[in-house]
Amino acid sequence: MKERHWNSLVGALRHGQCVLVLGSEIPTRISPTGLDTAAGASTRADDISLMEALRRQLVRELEEDGRIPCGKTLAALSQQYQDTEGFGPTALRATAEKFYQSHAYGPSAVHATIASLPFTLILTTCQDALLSQALRAAGKTPVSQRYHLRGDKTDNPEFPLSGSPMSPVVFHLFGNAEEPSSLVLSENDILDFLIAVVAERPPLPNSLLRAIKRVGQNFVFVGFGIRQWDLRILLKVLLRALELDRSGPAIAAEPLSGLLQPDREEMILFYQRGTRVELEEKEATAFLAELCQRLEADGGFAGQVAPSGPRPHVFISYAREDADRRAGTIKGSSRVHALMRKGALATLCAEPKNLFVVPGENSP
Repeated sequence: MKERHWNSLVGALRHGQCVLVLGSEIPTRISPTGLDTAAGASTRADDISLMEALRRQLVRELEEDGRIPCGKTLAALSQQYQDTEGFGPTALRATAEKFYQSHAYGPSAVHATIASLPFTLILTTCQDALLSQALRAAGKTPVSQRYHLRGDKTDNPEFPLSGSPMSPVVFHLFGNAEEPSSLVLSENDILDFLIAVVAERPPLPNSLLRAIKRVGQNFVFVGFGIRQWDLRILLKVLLRALELDRSGPAIAAEPLSGLLQPDREEMILFYQRGTRVELEEKEATAFLAELCQRLEADGGFAGQVAPSGPRPHVFISYAREDADRRAGTIKGSSRVHALMRKGALATLCAEPKNLFVVPGENSP
């Protein structure tokens, strides 16, 4: 990655204009009590993702039932689990919920490094709470939100974004294990998710869309492991549907070591076709470590950005002959007037038979 791309990324992060998009190919730490029950005693800490660990558990359950597991990805195994007689989608989501809440795993060094960086918004396809745990361990107060594929607009409410790295929003695109009905696990689930996001049925919260589509917003993708075709499609759809490549520069960390030259070139072209994504050929651990070093060298986080999200509404009712007095009243209240000028208040003014809206500067 060229030096100017590093400068752009670090500068955006310093000024609160960088969104982390975190995939599920993130290593985790296996707790001592989880070695025998989760991934096997032969598995070292920090070398297995929760997605892979859950895939292995589904394989074991299918084999114990005399089934032959098919597929190498969690989505494929989940689909088989869901379609197999005696299992089904409810059992799949219940198994995933129990797995994620088993405490067999803990945050890894990658989670800790992410928690140390001043991200104010993190979009993730992870369904666990490990990142939130790491953020709390770093002295932060994360706010967890999720997309509910099977809900409606009321199940996907608006929420405020503080704009502070001490209170970052972690938005779970694939649902949250604390609410099993929201989980996206199988191949059919992923297809339904992509259709729902594109068709906006249900829509993502406007407060989230405003934040990620803000002009000048930068994005960094970590942990997507796009050597798998389903993750490649997912990443491309997210880029296009959410217009992540139009707001500002985007950078993806993806190790390409071990690939043949033709495959390596194809992977690089995948990012560049139709999108503005620069590829940094590094493992997540090395990439995040360098990002931390560069951020510290440039002075760290420079300041809090303006809050984003639903704004309070002020209703002002008046008679037509009092229009001049209305304007004077607003300007006479220095706090109200200042908040309106900053776009922090949306003002609704009305007179009999005349209703109009004066939007703030950051209104959708």
